[in-house]
Amino acid sequence: MLLEMVAAAFGDRLAVGTVERGLTYRQLLDRAGRGARTVQARGATSVAYVGASDLALPIALFAAAWAG
Repeated sequence: MLLEMVAAAFGDRLAVGTVERGLTYRQLLDRAGRGARTVQARGATSVAYVGASDLALPIALFAAAWAG
């Protein structure tokens, strides 16, 4: 996955959000991986994003893609 490649090369760089409230590429990869495992473990066939968190959207998008 492209996110894995970017996290390996630029893991400590800011991926989303602000310096005060954001995620590095490594953190985004970790959270997306956890989300993907949750989706797979529950046998979900789709993912719905409902919320106002600016950080939750990229996590949900990568998690859904990773989960297949």
